[in-house]
Amino acid sequence: MDPYKVLGVNKKASKAQIKQAFRNLALNFHPDKHSHSSKIIRDNALLRFKQASLAYQILIDDTKRANYDLRSSSSVYANHNNNYHASSRNHNGS
Repeated sequence: MDPYKVLGVNKKASKAQIKQAFRNLALNFHPDKHSHSSKIIRDNALLRFKQASLAYQILIDDTKRANYDLRSSSSVYANHNNNYHASSRNHNGS
């Protein structure tokens, strides 16, 4: 799960932008708002609400956000590196 995508904010988003994005999602997907909806809609709303809550908890806390950013950037680098080496092997006939 990418908390930035879940909340619809970019990596440079301020705390105020993160709070506003979460608030908008929480208002739309709060389980109480969907208590009279079909089970599928209630389940989907609950899932989206939980994802938004988790994303908010990560991005609003400076330490958790820094840890997430560090992990995600290192995994992108590792994936890029692995793809490069696999591509090199294919071109070299190894």
